[in-house]
Amino acid sequence: MAKRKRHSAKFDRCVRDVRRSGSAVDPFAVCQATLKKRAYVRNPYETSQGDVDKAYKLYREFREQIPKRGRVVEFEMPKVVMIMGNINAIEYDTTRRGKVEKYRHAFAAGSRPLLCADGATGQLFVIEGRYHVTPRGIVDLGPDGDELE
Repeated sequence: MAKRKRHSAKFDRCVRDVRRSGSAVDPFAVCQATLKKRAYVRNPYETSQGDVDKAYKLYREFREQIPKRGRVVEFEMPKVVMIMGNINAIEYDTTRRGKVEKYRHAFAAGSRPLLCADGATGQLFVIEGRYHVTPRGIVDLGPDGDELE
């Protein structure tokens, strides 16, 4: 009689969740890769106070208010992603001056970032593109790095 390999409770929950999602992917492969990454991959970057200060400053200038609290957002950066296409525009809601506002930024043709997805988790990522975020919001950059109006 072959000995059955015992999986962790996390692995079993993962397989059950993938099966429930109705996805056509192999739940064992997805969960094995996901749990292996979680077990061995750690964030190689230490969070410096300087990085926290820069995020605090940008938040304060963009939202025009002092942050009430910080939040740690955990995610894993995949080594390989699937490129879905270029992002033409992005819409988002944010609070500025104490009021919820809707924003839409249409990227200039040469500034468009890529919309990508992690093959294992489906997590979306916005990568590359010529733009930066300022207190005014998203600002496109030209080939020379100058801000476009």
